[in-house]
Amino acid sequence: MGHLAGMLEKNGVCVVASLISSYESSRRFARSRCRNFVEVHVATPLEVCEKRDSKGHYASARRGERPRFTGIDDPYEPPENCEIRVNTADLSKEEALSRVMDYLGRRHLDRRR
Repeated sequence: MGHLAGMLEKNGVCVVASLISSYESSRRFARSRCRNFVEVHVATPLEVCEKRDSKGHYASARRGERPRFTGIDDPYEPPENCEIRVNTADLSKEEALSRVMDYLGRRHLDRRR
């Protein structure tokens, strides 16, 4: 995904990708491929993610039916150097989106003009 985002960016496309990026090395690779990389860490505690899981994926992973499930039996390395962090346990979806959009407007989108 990082390689593809970098190629699209080089051709004038603004790329927004929502990914579960469990490993720092994956995020570092994606960042190395893009000039205008903004990492948004949706820092929601595991307990909250499990509580919100309407499809039962976490319960299935806890029963061993979904091997290598992030946060259960596969590690998650939280980003240490993300540009913005939002904790949706403390913020509504609208508040979290507003913070991200405010950041992008102040730091990045205005620079492209």
